[in-house]
Amino acid sequence: MKNILNKLFSFKKKSLFVCQFNQNSIKVIKCLHSGIGREFIALAYEELPADTNEENLFGRLNQILKTLGYNNDRLIVSLSRQNVTSRYIKVPSQKPEEIERIATFQSPKYLPYSMDELVTGYQVVSTDKQGYTNITLNIMHKDVINRLVNNFQKLKISNFSITLGSYGIRNLYNFCAAREEQPVILIDSDSFQAEIAVIGSQKLLLSRYVRIPQNEDPCRFLAEEINKTKEAYLKEVSTLPPAKIIVLGSPANAPTLADRLKPELNLAVTHLPYAAKINAQKDFVEKLSGTEKSFAALIGLALKEVPLSLDFLPQDKKEEAKKKLLLKKRLERLMLLCGIILISALGLAKSMSNKADYLKRLNRELVKIEKEAQPLALLEKRSRFLQGRLQKPSTLTILHELYQIVPAQVSLTSLTYEENSSITVRGQTTAMDGVLAFVDQLEKSKVFKAFNIKPKYASKRKSSTGEIIDFEIGCLRK
Repeated sequence: MKNILNKLFSFKKKSLFVCQFNQNSIKVIKCLHSGIGREFIALAYEELPADTNEENLFGRLNQILKTLGYNNDRLIVSLSRQNVTSRYIKVPSQKPEEIERIATFQSPKYLPYSMDELVTGYQVVSTDKQGYTNITLNIMHKDVINRLVNNFQKLKISNFSITLGSYGIRNLYNFCAAREEQPVILIDSDSFQAEIAVIGSQKLLLSRYVRIPQNEDPCRFLAEEINKTKEAYLKEVSTLPPAKIIVLGSPANAPTLADRLKPELNLAVTHLPYAAKINAQKDFVEKLSGTEKSFAALIGLALKEVPLSLDFLPQDKKEEAKKKLLLKKRLERLMLLCGIILISALGLAKSMSNKADYLKRLNRELVKIEKEAQPLALLEKRSRFLQGRLQKPSTLTILHELYQIVPAQVSLTSLTYEENSSITVRGQTTAMDGVLAFVDQLEKSKVFKAFNIKPKYASKRKSSTGEIIDFEIGCLRK
């Protein structure tokens, strides 16, 4: 019994990898994590030839991962800010599922593509009493994500997530620094490029990527870009000014860069000595302190993984990840419950003078539970049978349900029903709220609970009676 408890409550260390790559370079770090913390143990950096193609890039990444001991471990892909469009916006909802839908609808405003061609992620920054939510909306073209997913599948890497590296430098700052009442500006400098981010209330409020021209003074150029970022933040996000500027980047270069920036700016400038504050092996710290490359974003993403709302995985992969996360939480609760039961059983057994009698009592209880469970098992079988019947609604059932739930401001123009596969609903309305309300009713409907509801498009046009929105909603069987 003692061995069982040791296994139950032990924190087994697992490997976690974070990588960032492009056609010019690859960065990878490795850490060990358990229920009680993270320990950084290895890092790797490799410069690549300018003509490196996608196949060779992922081949080199695969070799680096194998060298560091990768074995189907968790892998986080850190995307550079230059590859992602980010906006600070206000949405008229505080429900996560509605915010996600609105973010999808809003994405074509900022990139010239339809919403089916884009993937989005968002971070909730704040809410107000009027029911609105301020979010940072991140947008990428779906082809970029699909290429990443396909290349990882070729390498037989399945346990991965894709997110914006800006949240890594936010995590690193939140982990190492005392919480500030006012926002701060972070500079993550790396060779001839840098990322500038504004952090407030431990949230990422705004970020920008800048490439430093080789023929210009880096400090003067960075100072100008920092001032531009501050102006954009005060205009788009908040009137509460940043309190100071903190330099991350390489531990070898950050102190010098901070000293050189001080005369160029009217805010206090300092550097964050994060290498001394993270839990890392000696070899890791020596390599980190000896390189001119910045691993700040990667370390931050390893310290604390971002939520699924910020993951750029395709929707089907994201849904799969949600199910795995839910299952993991249930298993953790089950293990805790088993531990409590075992500890209680041990205490009871110790107090009993005759352990054999105790075991007999347990056996009798198990027999009783088995008899009581038989009606429940029968009920479960019937429930599964009924559920199976409900998952295959008839055409009349679907038509009747649509008649019951369609909002008053929405009119349906066509319905396509492919049995056991999908339902496509097309219609018209005068306001986008009508589409969202209809999607919400479909998701709540018992008839449509066996389907994944996804708006495919919503386009405005003018008519003789005013503005009309044509929409199409797809219902794909789960």
